[in-house]
Amino acid sequence: MKHLNPKLFILSFFAMSLSVQAMDLQFSQATAEGGTVKVFKMSEFELRLHLKDENLNASPEIGDIPGAVSTAITAGQVWVIGKKIYDIVKENEAVLNVNTDHWSVLPEGVELASKLEGWSKPEYSGWVVNYENLFGMNVARVSFLTAYNYGGSFEGRGKYLANVTIIPRDVHTLWGYTMDMDAEAFGAVNEATREDPVVGLSYHVRVRVGTIMKKSVLDFQYYLSGNGELQVVPVD
Repeated sequence: MKHLNPKLFILSFFAMSLSVQAMDLQFSQATAEGGTVKVFKMSEFELRLHLKDENLNASPEIGDIPGAVSTAITAGQVWVIGKKIYDIVKENEAVLNVNTDHWSVLPEGVELASKLEGWSKPEYSGWVVNYENLFGMNVARVSFLTAYNYGGSFEGRGKYLANVTIIPRDVHTLWGYTMDMDAEAFGAVNEATREDPVVGLSYHVRVRVGTIMKKSVLDFQYYLSGNGELQVVPVD
């Protein structure tokens, strides 16, 4: 979404402030211009509203990207299928294609998630990043979902990951502000044994918001385990 009319933007953020009360604040930090950026996790109610949206292009059951092996992100026994970096928002517009822009962590040498079995149904969590300027006025906001399948096994062993992606939902910026957002996979690990691996994937999400004068960068890290556990922490 491009820049909003200031009056519509204020009304939009008034409605958002009501919903934020039901959200879980994960962390906050100061911005370059002296304001504050806050990261919220959506309540179950908010998440269900997004998932019921018939326009939501949800993660496919088990997707494959033949030939998209990212050999730069390997962990010996496992590797990551997909690009190292995906653009999510460019100049206030959502650009990620959820059908092709995702990661899978699979046994080394296996390029197709469909070669594994026992996958979970798609799992989702919802997030909101909200920027306030020096005067406490909301100037930018983005909401998005994380989606993934977990627990797939290969030849009866292991717990792997597929379709790890970020689905942008709403992008709002006050006139004069620009938002960009991307996600970068940093590495895959084996949490368990060679005989029965449990994979883990670390990926960073960066949100850049600002004017032609100054930009603030928020960088936080997700860690997703093959057993379905998802953690998020800020990166200094």
